[in-house]
Amino acid sequence: MAAGSRAADASATPPPSPARGDNATPSPALSPTAAVAASPPTRRALLRSVVATTAGAALAAGLAVPHPPPALAGRPEGVNNPQLLPYPTTTIIDLEKWLPEGEEARLRRMIASLEAKTGIKVRILTQRYPSTPGSAIVDYWGVDDNTIVLVADYFGGSGNLLKWNVGAAEVIQRKTPPRYWSLLASRYGNKFYVEKNGEDGAIYNSVACVASCLLSEAGCKVPPPDPKI
Repeated sequence: MAAGSRAADASATPPPSPARGDNATPSPALSPTAAVAASPPTRRALLRSVVATTAGAALAAGLAVPHPPPALAGRPEGVNNPQLLPYPTTTIIDLEKWLPEGEEARLRRMIASLEAKTGIKVRILTQRYPSTPGSAIVDYWGVDDNTIVLVADYFGGSGNLLKWNVGAAEVIQRKTPPRYWSLLASRYGNKFYVEKNGEDGAIYNSVACVASCLLSEAGCKVPPPDPKI
């Protein structure tokens, strides 16, 4: 109920004091981020976006909220294009052809080894928005709390190539806290690193860093400078 509607009843004695809300300053409108946080989810959240950028928001919308609320107006819309998914199912979808054959094979072995040892699934998608499978990859990969998805996409020049979406499993959260992921994206996804090492180097080295930390007993609070894998 608005503050102004709580003025005293006109029949009360002594005469009512002026309504408290007459000179009140209107509450500021929610920012898009706050509005999204305040609104109920439209479906079960499968992933937690850890990159607080427009591109990261678009990724979160595409994977976890197929129909984003009006607060996301002006941001890239979520899409669902299952026709872009390759069959049989694969752990790496390289739509941009950034990964040389040998490097992709090494990544597949690294991902398979990590999953066999820990149960944690790492999946990689390279794309150029809006040409993306979008939310279709949730069912395709069986995305759950034990899944980490790396999407490599410049999103029209967002400034960072790598967008990580991280499952909520306790072991993932304990070994790699939220700050780890933002630092990881900044270290390997910035334009200077990519210019020097290529998109393939950024993808491979960041995934190697993740595997190293998740295989470590203690995990990593920040990405190590020289990951061992």
